[in-house]
Amino acid sequence: MIEWKIPSIEERGSVDKMAIFQAFIAQVIAAGRLFALPDLPYWLADAVADTWFPGTCVSCVTWQRGSA
Repeated sequence: MIEWKIPSIEERGSVDKMAIFQAFIAQVIAAGRLFALPDLPYWLADAVADTWFPGTCVSCVTWQRGSA
């Protein structure tokens, strides 16, 4: 048996939180429009980085698929 230790989003840190957030936005916004958007405002980037997220990326994907 192989046991995997998947770190929580909190364990991964703010850089990974921003990457996950940006990947989510990329799925919501059409690719052609995504590159036309300005950089995230600092207050939004700070809010995403400082927000506590329960679970792992696997639970985010599961939640997203379940809500579709």
